[in-house]
Amino acid sequence: MNLYGFIDKVISFGQNNPIIAMIVAVIFLFLIYRKPKLTLSLLIIILILVGIYYVIMDAASSAKMEKKRLIDKAEKSSTINRE
Repeated sequence: MNLYGFIDKVISFGQNNPIIAMIVAVIFLFLIYRKPKLTLSLLIIILILVGIYYVIMDAASSAKMEKKRLIDKAEKSSTINRE
């Protein structure tokens, strides 16, 4: 999972669901106006959680690719031994 793919998904969601995107933007702007400290604190927490999620998904995809490589290597060696 790369960062650009995630950004593309967010942008495509906003383009496919403009009403929901506008509602989220209006709510965000309202919260910034009413309670800026709380909103910015929540935004920072959300960004930290998204970063943690990204790191976990990146590590999981690396581990999955390594596992697939090892399985392919084992299958290849077993095929060579049969011949």
